[in-house]
Amino acid sequence: MAVLFRSEIKSDTSANINEPLYLFFKLLVSHAVKAAVCSNIPLPYIQLSEDLGNLLTDDSFSDVTMKSADGQEFRAHKNVLAARSKVLRAHFEHNTKESITNVVETPWETAVLRDVLMFVYTDKVPRVDDAPDKLLVAADYYQLDRLKSLCEDALNNRLTVENAVDTLQLADLYSLNLLRQSTLNFIKNDRLKLVKETQGWKNIKSVEFIQMIYDFILAHQINKSLLININVDLYVYVETIMDPFIAFLCFVPACCLSFSHAAPAQKQ
Repeated sequence: MAVLFRSEIKSDTSANINEPLYLFFKLLVSHAVKAAVCSNIPLPYIQLSEDLGNLLTDDSFSDVTMKSADGQEFRAHKNVLAARSKVLRAHFEHNTKESITNVVETPWETAVLRDVLMFVYTDKVPRVDDAPDKLLVAADYYQLDRLKSLCEDALNNRLTVENAVDTLQLADLYSLNLLRQSTLNFIKNDRLKLVKETQGWKNIKSVEFIQMIYDFILAHQINKSLLININVDLYVYVETIMDPFIAFLCFVPACCLSFSHAAPAQKQ
């Protein structure tokens, strides 16, 4: 039996190997060993929102002043405001009064401006239920869509007979389609008579707005007598603010529509 290594075979060119050749290898086998995973390592609390909110009370690096309609001043940061609102960004990008004086005068009362800034910095509004109607106007102006949705939800949650008309007007004005649908359904469900007795209803000046409410009810109502009552009410309302003949022209087609909705199909 010959035991040879590569160096020996290579150096002896005359070797004639007729016996079995055994090769020996020295192998090193290793494998990665993972450390035991500890599932109880506590993760630090996410505090980015809180830290940014603290910037509103610490004006060390602020570079702009937001001023409410009643004179209250809030120190803020242009980069934060510009990152969150295209409208505010436009104030600082161009040669405007705001970019020169570093003061942004707003038409909002102090509470509203405070909540707008809180949302801009933290994406939260702890007091959204206090005055969602006023906050909605500011949110729309600054194009803060998420804040608009928060206001829409708050308005929907506090919907009552007394504020139904005002809520519907806001929904219609600011294109809040979900709130509009919800309010119309609220009025439609046997509450029209009560809503018509509110001050909000009495303050309506738009025939188109009244017609929108009635059209929605007509489209979802199968009670014939109620359909006729709705159109009589519409005629009386229109007649009080328009020429009686014009009111009559509005009334006749509406009544025909009512009967077409209410009349059962004739059997052949």
